[in-house]
Amino acid sequence: MTKRRVLYICHNHPTVRPGGAEMYAVELYEAMRASDNFEPILLAKAGPPVSDARRPHEGTLLGSVNRDPNQYFFYTDGADYDYFYGMSKNKEIHVRFLRQFLRAIQPDIVHIQHTLFLGYEVIREVKNTLPHAAIVYTLHEY
Repeated sequence: MTKRRVLYICHNHPTVRPGGAEMYAVELYEAMRASDNFEPILLAKAGPPVSDARRPHEGTLLGSVNRDPNQYFFYTDGADYDYFYGMSKNKEIHVRFLRQFLRAIQPDIVHIQHTLFLGYEVIREVKNTLPHAAIVYTLHEY
């Protein structure tokens, strides 16, 4: 039996800046690693304002987190985030970089933990790119 791929998307990673949603996302990811039915993948935002991490290009995915090949950083700049509308001003992040990642990973389920610094349009991009994938959106303190 083939394992179903579950992609967790979070607005930050606890190794960059600890927080409740970040810890929850990583704990879910770790719990799923022990499952015989699911293959978890974690995509976490990195870059300003939550970290000073340098990246060569906006939106790029570089390597792994903590030497784990199924954890990725998604580099964006929080200055491009519109807090009022909850959207990213830089549409290329979603239209190009996130779409490429989703196509490469091909998850069966996408569990979005938080859209802060990423934008609500993450949900639309997941639906447009992966029309048959199930989408779960956990609402935290907002």
